[in-house]
Order: sequence, then structure tokens, then C-alpha cells
Amino acid sequence: MIGVGAAAAVAAAGAASKPQKLLRPTGAEFGAAAFPQLQKIAGTAWPYYVLDFDAAASEAAHWYAQVPPGFTPVTANLEVYWLAQVATSCGVVAWTVTTRAVPSASSWDGAGGAAAIAAGCATCAGYVLRQQVTSGHIPCSSGWAGSDLIQIKIERDVATDTLGTDARFLMGVLSMSSST
Repeated sequence: MIGVGAAAAVAAAGAASKPQKLLRPTGAEFGAAAFPQLQKIAGTAWPYYVLDFDAAASEAAHWYAQVPPGFTPVTANLEVYWLAQVATSCGVVAWTVTTRAVPSASSWDGAGGAAAIAAGCATCAGYVLRQQVTSGHIPCSSGWAGSDLIQIKIERDVATDTLGTDARFLMGVLSMSSST
């Protein structure tokens, strides 16, 4: 909708609207230790960036999003798109996503609620796009509301997955819905 503010656009879209936030490797932030390596892959036809999540150590990356003003989500989901680093790798990858809503005038550095992204997407061919979605929904019980900032942490759960090589994170898609 051209010339319409975010709140009006959300209201016009109706109760089933799904605002989305793309979580790109180049937009990630990292803690002081235990983070994936950011790499630019030249590719044959398309260049792209990845976060190489290690197979042996738990590593995490962080992003931030905003709930659109005037929108109160009931559910939120996260889709993770990834590739196996090595073409002959077999196994499944498990991820954990932790989120936290930060309303205005709240403490910025606090704990969040975690949800598993079920191990799945068995692969025996690397460089093939895989997609995984949070099992159930990311809990919005913390009371996500319009204009809240959302802290997002994605971590590879190496204790649960079986892929013996790096998982190359291509992108995450956070979507919010005002109806279940």
C-alpha cells in the first residue's frame, strides 16, 4: 500500500496478516565467544553469505526485529534455511531459537524463552537447500506487542543433531501472525 503507514497497513491486511523479518548472515551480531564464522561464497552463478555453524561446538548468532506498531502477534514461527558444508555429508541438524520481547523502558539485557527447531531435513547431499520450521510456535507468552523490539538468538544444537560437518546458515525468516 503506497503512502500508508505501517500501523494502517497492518490493520488493512486483516487478522491473518503475517509480518516477516529476514535474518541474513550479514546482519547477525555475535557474542565474545562461540559464534559461527561469516563467509562469502563466490558460487558459480550466485554469490552468497553464510554462517558456518560448527559440527562439534555450540555456536550462536543474534538478530533484532520490531513488532509492527498496532500489531499484536499471537504466534511466531522461524524458518531456517541452510546447506551442509561438505557435499558428501549425511545427517540431520537441530537448532534452538531463543527470543525475548523488549518493550519501551525495559531492561535490554535479559533472559528469553527458548524453542526447539526439530532435528530433521536428513541430507546426504551437500549444497542442497534445506528448510526447517520451529516445532509448534515460538512462545509469545512474554506478551509481544506492537512496537516491541524482539531479540532473536539462533544456536546449533550439536548435542541433538547428527550432521558431521558445518551447517551453513543461509537465512532465517521470522513470521508473526495475529491468528493461530
